[in-house]
Amino acid sequence: MKDLYKQYIDKNIPLLLIGKSGTGKSEIVKAIANELNLPVVDLRMSQLPPEDLNGLPAPTDDKSAFKYLLPEWFNKFQPDTPFVLFLDEINQATPNTINALYAIVHDRMLAGRYNPNMRVVAAGNLMDESDYLNALPQPLLNRFVVKQHEPKESEIISYLAEKYRGNDKAQRILESVQKMDWLQSMNPRALERCIKILAVHDIMDEEEVKVQANNNAGLAQIIIDSVKYTQVDICAETSTAEIIKRAKKNKKLENAPEEIKELTNEK
Repeated sequence: MKDLYKQYIDKNIPLLLIGKSGTGKSEIVKAIANELNLPVVDLRMSQLPPEDLNGLPAPTDDKSAFKYLLPEWFNKFQPDTPFVLFLDEINQATPNTINALYAIVHDRMLAGRYNPNMRVVAAGNLMDESDYLNALPQPLLNRFVVKQHEPKESEIISYLAEKYRGNDKAQRILESVQKMDWLQSMNPRALERCIKILAVHDIMDEEEVKVQANNNAGLAQIIIDSVKYTQVDICAETSTAEIIKRAKKNKKLENAPEEIKELTNEK
């Protein structure tokens, strides 16, 4: 999957990824751009007015006509500078903003300026996920190679294992998840959030884990058990309060997260 996306981006073929939220669409685009040494301009289409793509009209010096002023981000790149224009949440854009995309995607034109090295990649969610999504016009879809983004379990685990390489707690969590039957409604973003609060920030509050696991009790319990019953020093307790209590008693705060140090008034 990643290798195929990489070929499209490298060959400057407009790519549209459609998939469930939280499945790593933006992450994989940025990882590929990094491998290709391409800077990324990340535009959230749900928050973007058409003027940020069309430019703003302004009179010429002699006031005989008008020209379009470009958005600030476009001026960072010369016409011979390759970069990725990432249009995230594309099917949350307003109709006027969507209309501004035609020239960008097909002709690499922005407010009348041409940049042949502007690699256009977009991402959107499945239509049944929200009432706020807009169906994209077929003429716009025809300008993209459209791929259904459905990462395999092994791809999700491999990506997170590489991202948190060297973090023993993260690896233990991932190993535990791999050993279980793949859970229904698994959300890679939720899994990574849990890895962060447990393995990166050393905070172990079972209720918090359940919340960050999108209330997926099975996933939450697997993650908690994978850390709770191993050698995990300060985050072996079951709540933030217990962590603070233990830290005060043992005077071992050097590995505690900053928020715990602040609560104990020992920095």
